[in-house]
Amino acid sequence: MPSPEEDNELKNIIDCVPTYEHAVDYRPMITHECACGSIMFRIIATFQDYEIATYFLDMECIACGSRYNTPTPVDLDELQAEEQL
Repeated sequence: MPSPEEDNELKNIIDCVPTYEHAVDYRPMITHECACGSIMFRIIATFQDYEIATYFLDMECIACGSRYNTPTPVDLDELQAEEQL
């Protein structure tokens, strides 16, 4: 069992790995929040000129490991068009 000091230590993001015990593959669902309540996701991205240039459309919840598709500006445009109908 970790000591109270170990519980309060900041972890490196690379060390924040879910157990995958309750992970579900929700793809192709697009969301900003996981079914577990987390809003933090792990993505794969490239950078150019200090900005995200490209990213994969798969993302993984950092808390439980569930997988979703990443939300994109195109998805927002489609959602707004549907709401206007």
